[in-house]
Amino acid sequence: MSKNTKRSPEEKMEIVLEGLQNDDISETCRKHGIYESQFNQWKKRLIGSAAEEKRKLMDIVEESTIPVKTTCEKLKLNSWRYYDWRKRYKAEGITISLPLPHALTAF
Repeated sequence: MSKNTKRSPEEKMEIVLEGLQNDDISETCRKHGIYESQFNQWKKRLIGSAAEEKRKLMDIVEESTIPVKTTCEKLKLNSWRYYDWRKRYKAEGITISLPLPHALTAF
């Protein structure tokens, strides 16, 4: 796919989520033919600042009407990772109920 190809919001979300799971964002960007700056813009629009990334992903899972495992699979997030994040946030006394992000419409 060329760098000037217009991507759907769903494609952007999949690329961002893939990049978040990899330790090497450069590799994800090369694979999809995008610049890291573009990846970071999509990431910012999708899930906001780095401090809230996990919390927003957790909110998406919690607000979903389908089972946690299925939601995590759609987000390309390991369900064990979600449960680990949830356990840590609850142990630290942080409220994890944020409004569901509507970032996909912002793309």
